[in-house]
This record gives sequence, C-alpha cells and structure tokens, in this order.
Amino acid sequence: MPRKVVPTSIRSGRAGNAPFLVTIAVLLMFVAGSLAPGFLAPANVLNTLRQAVPLGIISIGQTLAILTGGVDLSVGAVAILSNVLAANIMNGEDSNNLKAFLVCLVVALIVGVINGLGVTRVGINPFVMTLAMGIIVHGAALVYSKGAAGGAASPLMKFLGTGRIGIVPVAVVLWAVLAVTTLVLLERTVIGRRIYAVGSNVQTARMSGVNTACVITGVYAMSSVAAMIAGLVVTGYMGVGTLEWGIDYRLTSMAAVVMGGTAFEGGRGGYLGTLGSVLAITVLNSLLTILRISEPVRQVFYGLVVLFFLMSSLRGSKESA
Repeated sequence: MPRKVVPTSIRSGRAGNAPFLVTIAVLLMFVAGSLAPGFLAPANVLNTLRQAVPLGIISIGQTLAILTGGVDLSVGAVAILSNVLAANIMNGEDSNNLKAFLVCLVVALIVGVINGLGVTRVGINPFVMTLAMGIIVHGAALVYSKGAAGGAASPLMKFLGTGRIGIVPVAVVLWAVLAVTTLVLLERTVIGRRIYAVGSNVQTARMSGVNTACVITGVYAMSSVAAMIAGLVVTGYMGVGTLEWGIDYRLTSMAAVVMGGTAFEGGRGGYLGTLGSVLAITVLNSLLTILRISEPVRQVFYGLVVLFFLMSSLRGSKESA
C-alpha cells in the first residue's frame, strides 16, 4: 500500500512577501506618475505589465526549481535559443508555427531533462549543472544564428507579442493564465505537494514514497518549457531572432523568486510572492528609467535589494528552525 506524502511547509507562508511587494509596486507607480504625467494612464500601466511578461513567465520555472532546493541558471539561454529557433523556422509564415513550436518544445524538454538527470542521477550541484547547460545552450544559439539576428516572427506570433484583446495585451493574458495554472498546481495538486515535500526534506519525502528524482527532473523540464514560452513571446514582440537579450534573466529570475519570499533552501514560499516581486522589479525599472539612472548604477541597486531580501530570508529560516 503506497505511503502518504508527509505534510510540508506551513500553507500561510506560501504567499511569501507578496502583500508587501505589491504595496511597494503601487507606491512606486504613484511616485513615477508624479514624475512623469501620463505614467498612470491605463494604456501605459498595461504596457508596463507587458514588459513584465518575459520575467514573469521565466520566474514560474525558477520558482519551482528553488522550491525543490535547486536553481535553474539555464533559463535565460533557453529563452534566447527558443527565440532564435522560432524566428528562423517561422520565417514570417503562420504555416510554420506548429513546426517552430514543436522544435522549441522538444529542445526545451531535452535541456530540462538533462538538467534534472545531472542533478539527481549524477549528483552535480544544481547551480553548477544548470550554469554549465546554460553556457552550452547559449553557445548553441550563437552557432545556429551565426551571431546575428535573423528570421521573422509569423503574424500570429506577432499578435501574441504585441496584440491586444480590447485594451489588454495578449501577452499579459497569457501570463495570467500561466500564473493561475502555477498557483493551482502548487496549492491544489499532488505534484505541488510533492514539490514542497522534496524541498522541505528530500530524504523524508523519499521515505514517504515520493519519487524524488522524477519530481526534480519534472521541475527542471517545466522550468525549461516556461523559459521557452517566454522566448516565443519575445519573438512576437521583437519580430526577429536576436541574441541581445535574455541572458540576464538567469539571475533576475532568481532574484525575483528570493525577493518574493521563497526560501533558497527550498520547501517554503510560492509563485504568489514571485508575482509580487516581478511587478515591483518592473515598476522600479520604469521609475529608474524616468530618473535616467544609468545601467551600472541600476545593477548595484538591484544587487543591494536582492542581498537585503536574501539576508531577510536566511534570518527567517533560522528563526523558524
């Protein structure tokens, strides 16, 4: 008779820092609105949300990876390769959409499964394993594209990246659907409970009947697919395949997850906190643009913010131990 999964982390903690971060995002929006008339106009607010979509979708997979006690540093490279592959395969034709999607999906799944097997079967540290795969995948994108932008998004893909349903960007609708699906997955399904169980204590989860290797490999596969979807959205938005974006998402997504309250050691937190973090980061970036803050200064600022939240997370873990 199969054993039941042991209850995992306290459910009330799964919202993470979401209420605080959403409040910060709203305050920053009003500050930006006071500095730039028109910033709070509905069209501009929705455009800001659209800018958050790639990070928001990539952070779905990163949240799952960190919840298991791992991390996925290959997400930026997978997004770039998906963008390059999709644009070149589509070549501006809707008739090539299915082929482009399937090729990108297969490639993403292969990368995710290799990451998972490297971590679970070979025993490579997740940081090292996914960083190495990210370097390999990014190199593959350079080789495939010959180091230059190419291809063209199909009309349907452009609609996904820049189209609107009423006044709401299609990309935002897609993100909302994926976000709700992720929240339901983590809160209402056996898979979600097993993800938390593995992150809380992998040995206990294994003794409780959880196939931990399967769960971890599945999480890395889902992380790569999320990065692939983000790459397709960017393909539609930019209209071409390009290498001049994406690689920073490996660290930005990790920062968003940690800032959102998901414990870096796993088992505590969730996507709701990440969602609030992505909104706060996006609005903050818009405010810094209005203030004409240079990119190097932004990087220092982001690093300090992430360090603050990471220290707060570690302190909270010690107090709850």
